[in-house]
Amino acid sequence: MLSKNEFQSKPIGFKESKIKINKSRINEMIDNTFCVFTSVDNVLNIVYAHEKSILFHNLLDNKIILEIKDAHKNDIINFRHFFDQYKRRDLISSLCIKDLKIWDATYYKCLFTIANEDERGLLFSSCFLNADSQIYVISSNCYAVNKSIKIFDLNGNKIKALDNTNADIFFIDTYYDKKENKNYILTANQYNSKSFNLEKNELYHEYNDNTYDYHYSLVMNDLININEPQLIESSTSGEIKIWNFHTAKLIKIIKATKNWLLGTCLWNRRYLLAGSFDYSILAVDLETEEITETNCDDIILTIKKICHPIYGECILSQGNLRETLKLWIK
Repeated sequence: MLSKNEFQSKPIGFKESKIKINKSRINEMIDNTFCVFTSVDNVLNIVYAHEKSILFHNLLDNKIILEIKDAHKNDIINFRHFFDQYKRRDLISSLCIKDLKIWDATYYKCLFTIANEDERGLLFSSCFLNADSQIYVISSNCYAVNKSIKIFDLNGNKIKALDNTNADIFFIDTYYDKKENKNYILTANQYNSKSFNLEKNELYHEYNDNTYDYHYSLVMNDLININEPQLIESSTSGEIKIWNFHTAKLIKIIKATKNWLLGTCLWNRRYLLAGSFDYSILAVDLETEEITETNCDDIILTIKKICHPIYGECILSQGNLRETLKLWIK
């Protein structure tokens, strides 16, 4: 294991551990196919799907805690976690292409279901938002007549919708700007990425350089020594584009690969990890643009950094061919 000082001066390299979590099946190019959280009773959990069922997995003991069978009518493709500090409970959103469900992960019960309003549309992503001491659930549509971003309260009531000008959304997330005390909704779309000002209920910026790449993931970077927060997106052209979040000015393009880039996450402020369509995980140094490649046996959809109680800082990945989640250690 490298120390933090050694890590900063050497390329990232990961090796696959012996821990493999089976029973997962993903058919789409979707990020957040699983989520990781430490529960109220201090258990490190992974939540993922096997077709229509939800599995809660204790990562330390490497065993399934609970399986909720037939949780949805279709295969489940997306998960998000949120800790409700007001009621001290863990919330999980699980999403299939036709509906979204919110679960109390402390007592393993479904709180409510949000059905897709458009029969022709597909739900690909959802997330939670905590704004003004209120918890909201956000979802969006692809291939639908009405592709607006929809915002619900924790009773399942639709609060409002944001016009997305008919853009198909593959990934949705939120960003809280501490300096400005403002909440934003972020979307990775068919041809660009966007941010929305939640307070004004309007589009904030489009991040678009007139290319026609698909975007399946994005991440915010306000941790490194930069003056303005950055929006970093992956694309099907194999490029990583870094934008000034508040001005929508393109800062840098890093040509990482000739293949599609899918799920992303930040690693210790300086590196972006990205799943690639060529069966690899790329570690991109955002300062030097040096790229380290770790070979896999799958097309990597989702990649997340975690802190494992034994191995320390690790990554978890999930692909769409081998039906496994994998833990990678340094």
